[in-house]
Amino acid sequence: MKAIANKLWEATRLFTVIYREPARFAVYLLVNIIAGALGLLAPIATGLYIDPDLLRDVTSVMRDGNGYTFALALLAASGAFLINDAVARKKTSYVNLRIIAGCLALTLLLCLAFYSGMHSFAKFSETAFQAIGPGSRSGAPNYVWTSRETWQAWLLLAVVGYAIWLFCLRHVDDHEDYYQDLRDKRSKLIRRSRAANTGSGIEA
Repeated sequence: MKAIANKLWEATRLFTVIYREPARFAVYLLVNIIAGALGLLAPIATGLYIDPDLLRDVTSVMRDGNGYTFALALLAASGAFLINDAVARKKTSYVNLRIIAGCLALTLLLCLAFYSGMHSFAKFSETAFQAIGPGSRSGAPNYVWTSRETWQAWLLLAVVGYAIWLFCLRHVDDHEDYYQDLRDKRSKLIRRSRAANTGSGIEA
């Protein structure tokens, strides 16, 4: 359990790259995520302008599978940057973690492609749409938010979070001295804790 906890700590602390690279992260956030999500945001904004109904507009966009489309593009781009850096650099830190991250990115891409295909098929089935009422003033039907949209939304949020983590992993080499210092400090704390537990007769 301690080994797993240490690995998780190693992985999650990479998010600190964000505050060490604020300008670079701001550009990444603006270009890769916000600009990349215009296919999601533009229809929602247009719908709100024409006939305000946030739930209807968000449901309609998710029902069209735009969340899967954005998630696939974002994850593919983030994974490609990671692979290119691994190939270009002869020596890099977190080699094993980069390999695991690449395999996980590939797995997520395959899952997203599968769910996107299933979603597209279900969209044209008789049970895909659940209309309520005669529709809005714009003439578009109101759709019920279902478990399909919930699943797509959770996958989208997970991919965005993972893409940000991949960004941090990509730039961690620029601050290796800082993270090596953190590793040394953590190792000292662990050794002191074990020594204290051993001295008090408690198994480490």
